[in-house]
Amino acid sequence: MILKVPLRRLHEVYDDLTGTHASEPLCFDREIDLDSVDGQQWNALMRYFCEQLAHPSPLSMPKVRMTEEAMMRHLPCAQSMSVREHFSGQPAALAPRHLRRAREFMEAGLQQEISLKDIADHCGVSIRSLSRAFQSCYALSPMQVLRTLRLDRIRAELRRGASDASVSEVALHWGCSHLGRFAAAYRARFGEASQQPS
Repeated sequence: MILKVPLRRLHEVYDDLTGTHASEPLCFDREIDLDSVDGQQWNALMRYFCEQLAHPSPLSMPKVRMTEEAMMRHLPCAQSMSVREHFSGQPAALAPRHLRRAREFMEAGLQQEISLKDIADHCGVSIRSLSRAFQSCYALSPMQVLRTLRLDRIRAELRRGASDASVSEVALHWGCSHLGRFAAAYRARFGEASQQPS
């Protein structure tokens, strides 16, 4: 079964629930935990909705519309980090799976240009939520973690001495396009200049 939810309708529900207008795109957990209380309630609503459609009666359509409205309100309350942030006054905690997805995405793309927006879009969260989660977990921004991953790969390759490539070529290969910044960051992280083993 595929359930299509109009984005405009979600924004209307958010505005009605919070009494404010969303200043940035609404962010949702993409997976519904059907074993949780919210997940069981969502399942019950879906079953009731489908039963009304499967067994039409004179009152079926009013029940369908009522259930549709309940589902439209349940979804943001249960799954939207934006709604949770509004009511708690605190940024919603980013689930560990989002942090894992972010790390995996960065590690798979170390040789390419990756922006903060690319990482957030891949994880399905806002840039603000992503940045706060990284600060909370690693005390670093997502881009600082990305740079650290690149530096570690570069150092490992230099220490192996497995190729005739220069330090600059190795750095460029792993996505460090500004060589001056790379040299400073390498020294700050490892306490030594970047160089091939003698």
